[in-house]
Amino acid sequence: MAVNDDFAELKLRLRKAEDLLQQGAGVEQVALAQAISRTRRLVRDADRSRAPTAQLRDAISAVEALTHPH
Repeated sequence: MAVNDDFAELKLRLRKAEDLLQQGAGVEQVALAQAISRTRRLVRDADRSRAPTAQLRDAISAVEALTHPH
């Protein structure tokens, strides 16, 4: 997978989480909103000529964990 494809995939995953956030409401959504915001900043500041960092991958994993609690 190309570097840009990696970022496109991460951004798609982030958009799905943003859609879930907009559908929900309540205090539990605050943590999700904060995680999405943190991940957006990492995506914005990332060097797209390199593979996504471990920090960025961890951030999107944290977002997804909040959207799919076990």
